[in-house]
Amino acid sequence: TYSPHMGEYLTFKGSSSYDTDNNYPDENYAREIMQLFTIGLYKLNNDGSAVTDSNGAPVPTYSNEDIMNFARVFTGFDNEPRRGNYEDIKGHGNYIDPMRMRETYHDAYPKPDLKGNFLGDGYPFCSDLASGAFLEAKARYEFLGYTHNGAALELDESSALRAALCGGVLEGSGSCSFSLVVELSGAVACYGTECSAVNPSVVKAGTGYYEFVPPTCVHLFFYSGQVAAPGGSKYNKESKRKCANPNVGLAGSSCCAGCTNNVNNYMRKNNWTCENASVDYPKMYTEKCGQEEQWKTKKFCQLSCWENGVGYDGDDCSAGAYREQRSCSYSKELVSYAKAQANCAELGLVVCPAETSEDNEDTACGYDNTNALWTPEACSMSVAVDQDGYVRSASDADALQNPFRVPWTNGYPSPTDCPSPCELRSNLCFCEFSLEKVSGEHMVRTVSGHRFRNPPVFMLREAPSKRAALAEVESLLEHLFQHQNVAPFIAFRLIQRFGISNPSSGYISDVANAFRTGQYNGVTYAGTYGDLSATVAAILLHPEAQASDEPSEIVGSLREPMIKILHFLRAMEFSDQRKREIVMEDLSEVIGQNPFESPTVFNFYQPDFQPARFGSNLVAPEFQIFTAPFFLGLVNGFMSIINYEGLAACDEGFGFGWQDCAQNSLGLETSLEELSLLLTGKEDAGEAVKTLVEAAEDTDKFKTAQRALVLSPAFEIVGEPQLQGPRPAKETVLLSEPRSYKAMINLFFNGGADTFNLVVPMDCSLYDEYVLARTDVALQPFQVNKITTSGQTCNKFGIHSSFPSLKSLYDEGKAAFFSNIGSLVEPLTVQQFKGVGRRCAGLFSHSDSRAGAQTLQCQQPGSGPRGAGGRIADALASGSQKYQVTSFSLAGTSTFSQGFQTRQEILDKKHGTVRLEDYEGLKPAIGNVTKSAYTNIYAEEYVQGFAEAVERSELFGAYLDEVTLQTDYKYDTALQKQFHQVARVIATRTQRKAERDIFFVELGGFDHHSDVTEGLQELFAEASDAIQGFVAEMEAQGIFDKVIIMTSSDFGRTLSSNGLGTDHAWAGNHFVVGGGLRESKIYNDYPSSLTEGNEQDAGRGRLIPKYPWESMLFPVAEWMGVEESQMAWVFPNLANFNSSHLVQRTSLFQS
Repeated sequence: TYSPHMGEYLTFKGSSSYDTDNNYPDENYAREIMQLFTIGLYKLNNDGSAVTDSNGAPVPTYSNEDIMNFARVFTGFDNEPRRGNYEDIKGHGNYIDPMRMRETYHDAYPKPDLKGNFLGDGYPFCSDLASGAFLEAKARYEFLGYTHNGAALELDESSALRAALCGGVLEGSGSCSFSLVVELSGAVACYGTECSAVNPSVVKAGTGYYEFVPPTCVHLFFYSGQVAAPGGSKYNKESKRKCANPNVGLAGSSCCAGCTNNVNNYMRKNNWTCENASVDYPKMYTEKCGQEEQWKTKKFCQLSCWENGVGYDGDDCSAGAYREQRSCSYSKELVSYAKAQANCAELGLVVCPAETSEDNEDTACGYDNTNALWTPEACSMSVAVDQDGYVRSASDADALQNPFRVPWTNGYPSPTDCPSPCELRSNLCFCEFSLEKVSGEHMVRTVSGHRFRNPPVFMLREAPSKRAALAEVESLLEHLFQHQNVAPFIAFRLIQRFGISNPSSGYISDVANAFRTGQYNGVTYAGTYGDLSATVAAILLHPEAQASDEPSEIVGSLREPMIKILHFLRAMEFSDQRKREIVMEDLSEVIGQNPFESPTVFNFYQPDFQPARFGSNLVAPEFQIFTAPFFLGLVNGFMSIINYEGLAACDEGFGFGWQDCAQNSLGLETSLEELSLLLTGKEDAGEAVKTLVEAAEDTDKFKTAQRALVLSPAFEIVGEPQLQGPRPAKETVLLSEPRSYKAMINLFFNGGADTFNLVVPMDCSLYDEYVLARTDVALQPFQVNKITTSGQTCNKFGIHSSFPSLKSLYDEGKAAFFSNIGSLVEPLTVQQFKGVGRRCAGLFSHSDSRAGAQTLQCQQPGSGPRGAGGRIADALASGSQKYQVTSFSLAGTSTFSQGFQTRQEILDKKHGTVRLEDYEGLKPAIGNVTKSAYTNIYAEEYVQGFAEAVERSELFGAYLDEVTLQTDYKYDTALQKQFHQVARVIATRTQRKAERDIFFVELGGFDHHSDVTEGLQELFAEASDAIQGFVAEMEAQGIFDKVIIMTSSDFGRTLSSNGLGTDHAWAGNHFVVGGGLRESKIYNDYPSSLTEGNEQDAGRGRLIPKYPWESMLFPVAEWMGVEESQMAWVFPNLANFNSSHLVQRTSLFQS
């Protein structure tokens, strides 16, 4: 949380409260700290199984409202200033020190927690801190340095507290010896002004300043207010007077008592005094005092009039002549209202209702316009309640923009039923309130008689505090850390990382208990909650992690490619021959991994990834990057290491080009038995390996053994492979001559694209709403290319100017938009969303939303339903036409492309196929691995995947070797490379005898919690160039009318800005491109309103889609050849929607 790198990576650094800039706080970190780092998406039992509701559905751990609440906690973080004495890169900020808290940017409103309570519950109230606590035993002080800008109590040389802070140095015995932290070992006696001070925030001891650190405490958010006025010349300026919390030290003591004897101008000219009026001006008592309006207003001769029985209404001049004094224990001391009353009472005075004179020699309090003084005027506040019962303080305009949930005890006054004397204004019910205590609970009671618990806050809006803001952060971290999910969530993740992909419920439970108790198997480690030593001991020493005479077929995992490389180099005693540091090329695009280069915060693979051949409840995370290109890239790299005895670039090795091929850097020379032990954990390499080694030349036996062992299941997986026997021969399928050809391409905008800036309403009132809603991220008219459409509220829209090819295709009738679209189980209104309507699982989370957008079964977490593209392929292959269909992914393992029967072909975006450098030479070793079947599911999946990767890469490699494209195709960017390979594959359609192809390509980087304007410009420009080049090639091949491109994304984004970007939302706007479209238009109803709180707004500008993804996929599937009888199987949620939710094929396509 405090890491500046994490703050930048998950974009909460610089996030600020709504009061700061009228933008919502960034939600990125608040979401991921729960989903990825602590508690996960669903409530867990101790054994890792999901807690389910009455319908058997998993129960979410948090809602999007919780994310919004916690996002407000992570406001105010920023880099520490640069300093000396650390390594730095010129031009960079301080990324060494933990982030600092800028308290004025931190949100100060109440934060509901995950249990229906509030952050801050259980902490003591700050108002209960005893006066003089700064002198008590264990009082803590932290050294601030030798300068301080602010109020401070200067300790006398005779002070016992000064001696304690000065390291025991007493008066006159020398300079202080300061410590960074001082905790009083016992109570010390007060001295001088210390005795009247309450609890000063800062004290000065000698030349140093210390901050007094009281125990963490909270305030009640609602209070009965007291007016505080500026202490300087602006005392009487109404706009500067505030309704403040009287229980907190927010203002100084301004005291006065008695009555004045001020004369008017007439008396002044005659040199008459009030005291001599009975002689000089006797009619004053009969005609002026309390009778003449001007006298009543100005209260001339107030004391004399009262003493003569004709005083002004309400006067009590028993204190005699007027006196005033500002009271303090040290300069600019701020106290509570009760303390101010006590200070004044000690002087025989009261809190003054009028401005007192500036400080004099006797009262050097130093109050000015930067401080406040208490007045005796009380002030009342009201609470504003919305339709859902959320409340806002009505103290000012900023507070009205910050609603929060409260626990009402007896209903609430809503805008639709706003009882008198409450008032209905701006769709809110405004009610004055009083405070009361019921059964020990502090309650707020509205004048309508409704009650809710008064929520705590750590920091006051009127007194921002760095320490209070950080206390709130710590309270949230503790709240999450103590959650019931943490132990099983962490247990499951760590067990997976230590080599067991599918631990049993008992294994997870035992590790979770070790985490909770700090004990395992009778041994106490730290013995505390969260003890990682006990946790790791339980993981490693558990019976399930130990070797067994009867190993389970599901115990184990596939090893990560980078781990295998490092294992091999270490086992072979690798040492660079030139004694340089070990360096390798960036292997992200070669093996799917590179140190410190995880493509997203979600790691290189998902913990719940499920290979297509696995059972429904089994996962194998590492297989997500076990693709043909990545695995064959790994094999080529291994063979290069073995052949050249080190890291070199030769033959697709992992080294750099400047390194010599002949490395001679592997120092190990040993027997086959020891080599096998080092690489597989067993001395017996197996008969198949021994046979290969025996058949090799004497000079190549050791390398032959290395090659065979690194390809063996025993090296590739954790666990016992469990050899089953010979693998049955694979049947050969003969393809018939193709009858027709069509291709569909899903261009996935990964990260959640802000597509309300892709197509924008123009020249109508909806554009005004768009600008109002989007504020700093709104596009101006010069930033779009205008188009026209029919059937929408606006007939003119604008396409983002960085997407010129889309504008050209639209003008040519070859592009259309689908608006207001996203993942839905069934049609959903805002009321249903807030109630019992069926929703997507893990709504607004990347992993679940990405899966939902690709499976079109968003109610079911994970990839179990298989992808929509894969199901379309299954239907095309199994229908009456028995189409010859292939499903490709150019973006690694894709949920969209995988069917139940159809296996996706994963191609490399740079090369198309990655082929073995020495295929012929490796055939014996490959056959050695793939000829056998295995009982262990990871070994079996590895072997089958190995065989398929080699077979398909050789087959498709041969096709692609013969391709010559029709255009001068440019492929500089990642997306251009993917479309380039799609164009090459389509060019092989005749040779492959293909009839239907389904492609998945991906453009990442759309998770714009920050830099959304610049980010969209770059990404839309990249997409525009890629589509332009691809369309030109399709037209040159004469096939564009048989090709359709459609876009999709995880989700849309909030209409409202967080000040830097936009956050996760729901509905979006997407497009299709193809040569066979009927017309260019915007399909589906564009939202009728974009104002906050509109009929589709689920909160903060998160629009609920009116139309499902099926609206776009349904006509495309029919155009591809899916039959009507198959539609319900291809689109399982189709029956939940009617024809108005779907675009028909005849409306979208010419034929």
